[in-house]
Amino acid sequence: MALLDIDENPFLGALNVDPLGQRALFESFVPQRLFGAQRRQVSNLFAPTFNRFLGQLGQQLLSGEGTTPTFKGFLENQFDPVREQLRLPTISSGTAPLVTPTMFNFPV
Repeated sequence: MALLDIDENPFLGALNVDPLGQRALFESFVPQRLFGAQRRQVSNLFAPTFNRFLGQLGQQLLSGEGTTPTFKGFLENQFDPVREQLRLPTISSGTAPLVTPTMFNFPV
């Protein structure tokens, strides 16, 4: 029995359809090595990431090409926490991405 087989695991379908399941699926792609503010920053990327998925889904449905993507497939192929942080303005993440105070302590 494969853990990700929808026929064998009834909860997997909810991860792509149910709003709470989608949030749980997103959180499973957040690297476990992140803690505190860094983890909150990446967790705050759920809404913009899901909106990008919905945009891609709409484009694909309108074009009539290919199969309908799932949120899980989108996260596996197109979600990179660092890239997502760089893509968003500082207002949505709370702080400037990849800027640490030590970056400005070196003489130029």
